[in-house]
Amino acid sequence: MAYSFHFSQVWPFLPYLLGGAWETVQLAACAFGGGAVIGLLVAIGIERAPAWLSGGLFFYRSFFTNTP
Repeated sequence: MAYSFHFSQVWPFLPYLLGGAWETVQLAACAFGGGAVIGLLVAIGIERAPAWLSGGLFFYRSFFTNTP
């Protein structure tokens, strides 16, 4: 099988494709940063918070850790 790619049809849309790729990178960076902050706060809360709050945070962590 011989494939021939027609990049002439892609070139006009390249700025949109690159813009979408950049937005994906930005969204992934925000999700990673937000997840790191929330995870750190939950971990600190489990270790140092009062028992009632620590229990709730433990449930939160267990729920999201075990969610596929």
